[in-house]
Parts: sequence; C-alpha cells; structure tokens
Amino acid sequence: MLGLCSFLANHLNGLIHALAVIEAGILVYTGLQMFWRKREIEALNRPQIRKTGASKPAPGQTVGVYETRLDKKWYEEYNPFLERYQRSSSWYRAFSLIIQLFTLLGILGTVAGLYIAMNEGRDIYQGVEFALSSTVLGIIYAVVFKVLDIGLSAWLINAVEENIERFEKSYQVETDDARHEGAAP
Repeated sequence: MLGLCSFLANHLNGLIHALAVIEAGILVYTGLQMFWRKREIEALNRPQIRKTGASKPAPGQTVGVYETRLDKKWYEEYNPFLERYQRSSSWYRAFSLIIQLFTLLGILGTVAGLYIAMNEGRDIYQGVEFALSSTVLGIIYAVVFKVLDIGLSAWLINAVEENIERFEKSYQVETDDARHEGAAP
C-alpha cells in the first residue's frame, strides 16, 4: 500500500494538471460547438420573407410591395440540426462529468498523503505536503471549471434550448413526448 501511495505522490499532481489541460480543450471545443448550434437554431427561427414588387417604379407611380412568408421545409433543416446538437451535447456531458474527477483526485491525494505521513516516521512533512497540494489542486480546478460550466450552460445551452422550443412551437413540431401523451394506454 505504501508503494502505491508513493507512486501517487510522484505522479498524481501531474495527472491533475494534465486532466485540466484536457478539460480546457473540451471546454473550448464544446463552447464553439454550442455557439454554432445557437447560430443555426436562431437562423432556423428567423422568418424568411420574400418581397415582391417593381424594383424601380416610374416617376409618380405607386408600387405595392407584398411580403410573403416562405414555407420552410423544417424537417430537412431541423432534423440534421438536432443530430448535430445531440453530438455537441455529448461533449458537454463529458465536460461536466470530468469536473467531478478533480475533487475525487484531490481526495485521493489527501488520503494517500496522510497514509505516507503516518507510515514514514522520518519525514512526516513530505506526506502532508503532498496531501495538501493535491487537495488544493483538485479543488481549484473543480471550482474554476464548475464556474465555467455554469456560464456555458447559462449563456449558450439555455439559449439553444429556448430557441428549439420556440421553433417547435412555431412549426408545431410533434415531439416524442407529445406523441406519447396523446396515445391511449
């Protein structure tokens, strides 16, 4: 057991830093993906209007301009959008789950460091130093990434979800939930 704890003392903080770099990469990728999904659904929600009428009327002539809303073939655009959104969401879920690993790795370092401190009578401070450093690293990264997670969720993901709901209401998209609610038991 002491060998395992010594191994952790030599490598755990490096692992926490490496995981933070990976997590930052996933955050950037997820943020960009969600940003593009937000733009896509906003474009789908924008009404397409065609104006008809003469472009250059003759002097003194009144020309009527008529606006008509073009019917979108929402199923051709919306279903591929939903597939892309679901793929982006899976990256976001991975990002959210990894945040929890920082806390767990910090606790693992605490326990391993205290075990080292109790079993090595000559240098108790080495074990305590490792216990505290891994705990601090784990907590700092967990807090930073959780704050970024809340910001990403509040800003981008909620905006995409609201736009999806707006699109489904305006085009009366039948969702799986609505189909099941209307079905007789």
